[in-house]
Amino acid sequence: MEKCKNKLQLMEKLKEMRRYCGNVLREMREYGWFKNELSIATMVRNEAPYLKEWIEYHKLVGVQTFYIYDNYSADATKEVLQPYIESGVVVYTLFPAEEAHSLETQIQAFNDAITRYKNKTRWLALIDADEFIVPVHADTITSVIKDVERKTARKKFGALCVFWVLYGFSGHCRKPDGLVIENYTRSRVKELTKAASANYVWIEQEWIKSIVNPRMTAAYYIHGGAYINGRCGIDERGNRMQEDGGVPEGVAASVEKIRINHYWTKSYEEFAGKIKRTKAHDAEKYTMIEYDAGFLSQREDRIMERYLAPLKDAMKN
Repeated sequence: MEKCKNKLQLMEKLKEMRRYCGNVLREMREYGWFKNELSIATMVRNEAPYLKEWIEYHKLVGVQTFYIYDNYSADATKEVLQPYIESGVVVYTLFPAEEAHSLETQIQAFNDAITRYKNKTRWLALIDADEFIVPVHADTITSVIKDVERKTARKKFGALCVFWVLYGFSGHCRKPDGLVIENYTRSRVKELTKAASANYVWIEQEWIKSIVNPRMTAAYYIHGGAYINGRCGIDERGNRMQEDGGVPEGVAASVEKIRINHYWTKSYEEFAGKIKRTKAHDAEKYTMIEYDAGFLSQREDRIMERYLAPLKDAMKN
């Protein structure tokens, strides 16, 4: 009797597995191997004024789905995102289950996205809402990824690590009208940059963010991760990056093929608001600095001009 019961349970499990495999095969036939070629996961908090531009820009360069973790925003974030949620472009999650604000919370959100959506997207970019991934010459981000895959000795790498280009005030004390990519056209020159305070020594260094193969990612931090089967994060030249997202000594930043424009401060007025919001839950993270029109703004940089017209058209809808 016990044997019969075990046999029936086994048959039920086999039926369940067949149903699951059938569903996976149907999805593969409909979408190819993955539903999306490229998606972005991010955590936001009170970024409502900037989200539409950020989403529409990334759609122009090939991003298909946005996994947005809302860290209890008190502004119109949900209202701005609602049309994208209804169309399926945005997958919205209030995170975490109980309100908490910290770097660790962001790390948890990134790892949740990797776990939940690893079989939905071939590549997953893990960035912030003030970061814009820019394919320098190609039309799409995935074109660059494929090019690096084809040319590097590590063809099956764990992630493409993309260097930041930092933008500062660009001469704006007050928040200007118009788009972020339209108003902030002056970027950092590393050799001319000095830390504004002890809290900002990091601006003198080079930093990356990662576009990961989520199925090969064992754990992710803020800038980089740990990958399985000997995979690693590499830059556009094939240089191996550190697991924590650090840049190895002797490796120079390369942004010839792809870069991340990091609009860290925007205007002085907006930067002050950012400091105020952050201090509410992390008093040591940022300190206010005196206004300097040239802060992180030593080089004229108009790489985004080619996107202005199509982006403005997209934002009319």
